[in-house]
Amino acid sequence: MAAKVEVLETDITTLEVDAIANAANTQLAHGGGVAGAISRAGGAEVQRESDRRAPIGLGAAVETTAGDMPARWVIHAATMELGGPTSAEIIRSATASTLAKADELGARSLGLVAFGTGVGGFSVDEAARIEVEETRRHGLAVTAYSPIARGRAAGDKMLKTIGLAHKKTAGQVCLRFLVQEGAIVIPRTSKVERLSENMSIFDFALTTAEMAEIDRLAKPSGRVVNVGWAPNWD
Repeated sequence: MAAKVEVLETDITTLEVDAIANAANTQLAHGGGVAGAISRAGGAEVQRESDRRAPIGLGAAVETTAGDMPARWVIHAATMELGGPTSAEIIRSATASTLAKADELGARSLGLVAFGTGVGGFSVDEAARIEVEETRRHGLAVTAYSPIARGRAAGDKMLKTIGLAHKKTAGQVCLRFLVQEGAIVIPRTSKVERLSENMSIFDFALTTAEMAEIDRLAKPSGRVVNVGWAPNWD
């Protein structure tokens, strides 16, 4: 499944993809959290098929029908024992198993969830880091659409300060940060003169300290989600 990753804040049960992932327990008892939501949206057959496949080992993944949801399959990855905690190692294994199962099924599109961050109590930021690492290891790439957040990042004081040190704009610093993080960056601009500016980010590099400083800007309420302008081919 050589493709790319998009980060969305959405209802996974509504995604029109080949498969969606479920953060399950080893008994595949989908009572609450995202597992419960997926089971309810898919209908009784999701739990019936799960009962036939259970139990599974921690970090393992199995597929069932997606029932009434738009997806074809649900890939259930066990991130914890029933009611128990999870760990970074388990989340890493569950992510890898989910990606391998998607390949086995021939799925060309997959909706992942933030494994272990509900009942499991795992950090959302840490889970995201692990899942991105595993998807990259699997040959996928993260795509950043409108990475300057429709101009919001260009006004950040800290980004401007870092930009002055490199004789670059805050927007260029933002783009360079994402490139150094390994993302595919697709800036949105309506001005032709911005094109050359957006491309002029390969003649400098941010230091480790600068990368860490920018990374600390992240906050739960800071994401701007708007992918409606993405091209039809994507």
